[in-house]
Amino acid sequence: MIDRKPAVIARCRNTEDVCYAVRFAGEQGLPIAIRGGGHNVAGHAVCDDGVMIDLSEMRGVTVDPDQKRAIVQGGALWRDVDSESQKHGLATPGGLISDTGVAGLTLSGGIGWLRAKHGLSIDCLKAAEVVTADGSVVRTSAEENPDLLWALKGGGGNFGVVITFEFELFPIGPEVMFAAPIYPLSAGPEPIRFWRDFVSEHEGLIGSLCEFSTAAEGEDFPEEYWGQKVFTLACVYNGDAAEERNCSNPCESLDRWPPISQAG
Repeated sequence: MIDRKPAVIARCRNTEDVCYAVRFAGEQGLPIAIRGGGHNVAGHAVCDDGVMIDLSEMRGVTVDPDQKRAIVQGGALWRDVDSESQKHGLATPGGLISDTGVAGLTLSGGIGWLRAKHGLSIDCLKAAEVVTADGSVVRTSAEENPDLLWALKGGGGNFGVVITFEFELFPIGPEVMFAAPIYPLSAGPEPIRFWRDFVSEHEGLIGSLCEFSTAAEGEDFPEEYWGQKVFTLACVYNGDAAEERNCSNPCESLDRWPPISQAG
């Protein structure tokens, strides 16, 4: 999708590589683009005739279950975080799908399934290590260089290369409840209005979205709906999976508008 060609691609394996790449770009007067997880459809990871700093080989995740913290390298994907944190029954608000990059999502806010209870990804960022424009490493937290942390949490961009993120973790899983009934556009707005009211009644417990798309050809959809516009009412219950069964089941209520497909 992105037709740009960097002059140099620096495939960094550690902090020293990132510092060197930043200093090299500065010395040569070249612009810098940073590739984290490589998921951004706007193409910010790639620049023309500059230095692309590729962090995709820096995907380490370390979890401290006692402190409920995860230290995540800048090239990690959310599947890397989830796989390590779920070993301890912990998680932090991440992306909606597992191959989203941690860095790009977090620094853009971070809408995930756990947001109803725990906020955005950026709300759970407690500290970071950043390579600044002169190639030096700075740690930022509420106690150290707090203005930089404030900037990373919504100040725009171009403050440096974030090489590690420190996230707060919360008890959830390893089993979670997920539902995603899919309706044809011809079902009208009533299922969406019902869903809006249901989520409002259970504030903080349900992370949800309504997604509009086109039914693909294949066994997931009846043939008569192939190529038609559809919408999905997807949700994750932000609590103990056993407790969810005591919550009024939205899918049973939604059966008054039969879905054409059901995930979860």
